[in-house]
Amino acid sequence: MPVGYIANDGGTMFELANIIEQYQIKKMVIWWPTKQKDIQQKIDKFIDEIFLIYPQMVFVKVDEDYTSVEAAAQTWEFKKARWKEDVIAAMKILERYDEISNS
Repeated sequence: MPVGYIANDGGTMFELANIIEQYQIKKMVIWWPTKQKDIQQKIDKFIDEIFLIYPQMVFVKVDEDYTSVEAAAQTWEFKKARWKEDVIAAMKILERYDEISNS
């Protein structure tokens, strides 16, 4: 299950370490661009850095080619669906229920 988005900036490793500790993560799924060797090298370096801190961590590289295209297609299907308002309305009803039940 994804736990969120981590920006690739100066705080990346700190934020990642916090998530690993908080969720007691033992395995990390890593996106793997099969055709981009330069990015593969950067990912391998990233994995090596994490492995130094968490030697018990298991890394699984998964082909990420065209996943953005697939995600865009699914998002487009949701955007043009006539039932999308009903889904959002149902979410709002559940949010209101949660507010009432926790009061």
